[in-house]
Amino acid sequence: MKNHSVFFFINKNIRSLILSTQLAVVLLFIVLFYSPTDASAYMTKEKKLYMEKIQELIYNDKFKEADSLNKDFISNNQNDPAGYLFQMGLLMAVMTDGEENNHEKEFNSYSDSATTIIDSLLLRLSGKDRAWYHLLKGHMYVYKSLWESRFGSKLSSVKLGYKAKGEYEKGLKSDSSCYDLYFGLGAFHYWKSAKAGLLRTLGFFSNDKKKGIKELKLAIDSSVISRQSARNAMIWIWIDRKDYDSAIATATEMLKKFPDGKIFLWPLAEAYYRKTEYLKGVEVLQLLREKLVISPGNYYNLIECDYKICENFRLLKQKQNEKKSAEKINMYLNLIPKDISKSQNSKIRKLLKISKEKI
Repeated sequence: MKNHSVFFFINKNIRSLILSTQLAVVLLFIVLFYSPTDASAYMTKEKKLYMEKIQELIYNDKFKEADSLNKDFISNNQNDPAGYLFQMGLLMAVMTDGEENNHEKEFNSYSDSATTIIDSLLLRLSGKDRAWYHLLKGHMYVYKSLWESRFGSKLSSVKLGYKAKGEYEKGLKSDSSCYDLYFGLGAFHYWKSAKAGLLRTLGFFSNDKKKGIKELKLAIDSSVISRQSARNAMIWIWIDRKDYDSAIATATEMLKKFPDGKIFLWPLAEAYYRKTEYLKGVEVLQLLREKLVISPGNYYNLIECDYKICENFRLLKQKQNEKKSAEKINMYLNLIPKDISKSQNSKIRKLLKISKEKI
């Protein structure tokens, strides 16, 4: 479920929801429409339809179908770095959706392939062609940053995030009309400023939140490939800014486009919770739970969902519904892996306590 919003700056209060969504997934589709064979006229009708299909499959949690389609693309376009980057993004989405680092070797292999191809091309390209390859290299660093943030070193995550920013800036120097670069920069600028805390107050970081939002809106309005991703990123920014109505409207709009996935249900539930519309929050979480039960994976997200359902019912003062929801953990308690039992120990204990309470 969980995935840091842009780069690694999300605080612990919303970590449990953001890691279901975003950013292995906020930044997942910005490369989906890229065709490196002709960056000045890079999107043929056929290529666009293909990339749209990849995006649709991943947003709808149809990972196996996306994997098959993308591997066909790689097989037929072995010198195209976009295919390897798509696979990095897909694997990152799978790992964060399942809360499990089970594709690390593949992930690093695709990263190595993408880096080799991109670096060789950057040696001989200029102008718009060069801008697009800097964009791709920036995305490669973002995926690696996300992996480090979730499964590795936080310090490495920060360093990789800044490397991504550097690539986006190089891209703009090559071609300032490549508006897709503003998506990566906008997301970086906002969350760097929003989560810098005391360091920003002391002057170590500038406040670039308005700049970041402006850049993201530019990507929404004018980019070729990043419009959906920028909207996705803005959902979490609206939540951070306490503009819950905008977050709800955008998440609802994205759910209509991609109804089978879980990525937009987490922020929608969070927005309703923060707006104190707990009954609507329960409705969203119960829909999410139905999807999680079909493929619970290591049960981390199912525990998270049940806990949040109970919390909403508690605030609604619906004790019977709270108890009934908590009792569901008994159906899968013995199936939870040891490492997940340890990391989710406090929530498991809370659910068990509620399930045993007398009404």
